[in-house]
Amino acid sequence: MDIGGKVVEAILDPGSTHTLLPWSLLPPGTPVRKLTGVTSQAANNTVIVMDGEATVKFQIGPTSHSFPVWITDHVDQFLIGLDWFLTSKVVWDFNDRENIVIAGVPVPYAIRQISESTRRVYCARTIHIPANT
Repeated sequence: MDIGGKVVEAILDPGSTHTLLPWSLLPPGTPVRKLTGVTSQAANNTVIVMDGEATVKFQIGPTSHSFPVWITDHVDQFLIGLDWFLTSKVVWDFNDRENIVIAGVPVPYAIRQISESTRRVYCARTIHIPANT
């Protein structure tokens, strides 16, 4: 997909109620409305604080969009949530593992390969983990 002239990967996540964008992908000069006290909750129950809201223009395949997103540094990729799916008339047939349909237009997508590694470990008490272990 393309956002602000930059080709990036995005995560299609209808399990997320809102669309989230990291500050690093916000196109320069995009006006941002500050959000105070707005949070979301990750799948692991971590609270994600939202810094702002902006309307961004992006392109997925041949389809162009202008959509309000929440801005936070608690995500590292463009996370396209249920709010966008519902307003963009998306049809996602999970038996078709090559295309989603956006406003009647088939758009190819790729399934991200998931590694068997663990990205985060949460501890119930303070522990010391030596470097490079």
